[in-house]
Order: sequence, then C-alpha cells, then structure tokens
Amino acid sequence: MESRLSMRPRTFTPFQKAIDVIEELPLEDQETLIDLIHHRLVERRRAEIARHAVETLQSVREGQAQFGNFADLRRDLLDRLLDELAGCLGEETAQNYNFKLKIGSFYEAR
Repeated sequence: MESRLSMRPRTFTPFQKAIDVIEELPLEDQETLIDLIHHRLVERRRAEIARHAVETLQSVREGQAQFGNFADLRRDLLDRLLDELAGCLGEETAQNYNFKLKIGSFYEAR
C-alpha cells in the first residue's frame, strides 16, 4: 500500500532541484559544500555586522544616537507612545492628559 506522501505530485522548486543535485554528489563533495556554504554565511554575517557598525558610528557622529540603559529605553518608548496617543486624541501633548492604566492593560485619557 502506498503512503499518502508518495501519492502527491512532486513539486520541483529550485530549492528541491538543488537538493536533488547535491544528493547525487559523492559524500566528500557534500561535506566540502557544507563547509563552503558555512564559511560564506559567516563572512556575510561579518560584513553585515561591519556595515551596522559603520552606520552606528555615523549616527553617533551626527548626534542621532541615544545612549542609556534599558530603563531609559523603556521610558523613551513609553513617552513616544503616549505622545502619539495624545496626538490621536487631539492636538495636545501627552503632558496635558492624565493617562491611567486600567485593568486589562488599556490606557484611559482624562
């Protein structure tokens, strides 16, 4: 009796075609290919980290970077959220509202 998987038509995506070709290679070539791909991925990650470092240093030079600990980040994000919420309620800033946390984690503006 055939299994349900073998009854399905096989789709030949480019990925599946690549796997099929790799499976035809000798075992040693497959291992070499794995090593090669691994090293290339590591190099791509290093390049990405270096690119992010350059972007971060540029932001610091331009004065766009902010520094602080987790509590500072949390406070800044909450302040921005409350300012956006206040903007949705009217033209006033968040300081003009008394935001109280209600049960169920919903904000109420008074």
